[in-house]
Amino acid sequence: MTGVDAILFIGPSLPERHSGKRTGLECRPPAAQGDVYRATLAKPRVIGIIDGYFHGVPALWHKEILWAMTRGIHVFGAASMGALRAAELQPFGMRGVGRIFEAFRDGMLTDDDEVALTHGPEELGYPGLSEPLVNIRATLDSAVSQGLVSEAARIEIVSYAKAQYYQSRTWDTVLAAAECNAARIEEVTRLRAWLPTGSIDQKRLDAGELIDAIGCLLETDPPPMRPEFDFEWTQMWANAAWLDERPGSRSTDGGEGFDERVLDELRLLGSRYDKVLQLALLRAFAEGEISPPDTPPDGKDVLKQIDAFRRAHGLARRADLEAWTAAAGTDMAGFERMMTEEAAIRMAARESAARLASRIADQLRLSGDYGSLAARAHDKAERLKGHRISKGPRQLLLERHFRRIDCDLPGDVNVYAAELGLPGAGEFCTLLYNEDAYLKLTAETGKEN
Repeated sequence: MTGVDAILFIGPSLPERHSGKRTGLECRPPAAQGDVYRATLAKPRVIGIIDGYFHGVPALWHKEILWAMTRGIHVFGAASMGALRAAELQPFGMRGVGRIFEAFRDGMLTDDDEVALTHGPEELGYPGLSEPLVNIRATLDSAVSQGLVSEAARIEIVSYAKAQYYQSRTWDTVLAAAECNAARIEEVTRLRAWLPTGSIDQKRLDAGELIDAIGCLLETDPPPMRPEFDFEWTQMWANAAWLDERPGSRSTDGGEGFDERVLDELRLLGSRYDKVLQLALLRAFAEGEISPPDTPPDGKDVLKQIDAFRRAHGLARRADLEAWTAAAGTDMAGFERMMTEEAAIRMAARESAARLASRIADQLRLSGDYGSLAARAHDKAERLKGHRISKGPRQLLLERHFRRIDCDLPGDVNVYAAELGLPGAGEFCTLLYNEDAYLKLTAETGKEN
């Protein structure tokens, strides 16, 4: 484990970074493309996105936020770039916070320049060199409520601000434009005098609200994020330049030299993964790294465990199961008790998948299997580099895989994937599509490693 509960991308919206005083929260500069992906390598429980770059470098990619959520990470957004991305990705499970997010979510705001500003370097505390339009709007709303300016003046001043390029938009330039209308001079004069004490920094307020929301979530000790979508492994994603840091080239919790793709190779081996996982769980329980679930598994989880056990042991008929229990020196009540305990263990494994990675890697090292799996993972990555993965019907893909490892097709592929430490069936099928392509390539071009 890294000891980092949350990673926060923050800059000019809250330059003093009061947030850094919270234990387990790591602050990073505003996010550019690839930065959220890199943050997933530290396996935080939460990623908070406040500030991000709009100009001069590629902007934060929606796809990497989706990736973070499929890795079990809760992702929050507010105030600036985070509010934009949260409004766009809320249907997928990203959590938006604050007034700015709500305005984008509800369609009241639509343009990126609403939150954009020019600022100085991090070393100087990100000094603001322009004024975000969302702050101008919030400030004018307050001025109207206090009777300093009329609603008509507010609309007119906002239009002057909106017409200016975001890098040169300041209160001075906006009010200078408003003063061109002689009828507004008195209101503008009152506004100028009031601004030093009355202006609203909505981005700062929303940033603080996001930090509080993250703190509240962490206090509940939440389970990993379980999104309801399948992550599409597109060619553009595979070719992203910063993916040389993807899991498989390094990991922060599997020990030095750990290759997370080794776990993917193990996941393809069915029952072998299960045996290694049980030993890893035993180590983790013994060291106190994980604990049994606070609540027992519900009836559905127990029934799924019974179904999986019966399929694995060929106990399709009730008579077969009763014969098995008698031979094992127990009865049906004893069998159900064991299945309840097994379901609880499986639940603990699903909820602690990220923390078990290093324990699984250690078991592979002790058994001597790590080297061969790592060599196969490396060979697969090299052969598939730049190769277009064709995708046939998912049902045929699953049937082919479970036939290959001599296992029955699971009743619920999402549950099976979760027990392998994967977010869901989509991630599992991605492994299978890659495996099919690899086997085909090795058959055509030569022996696999």
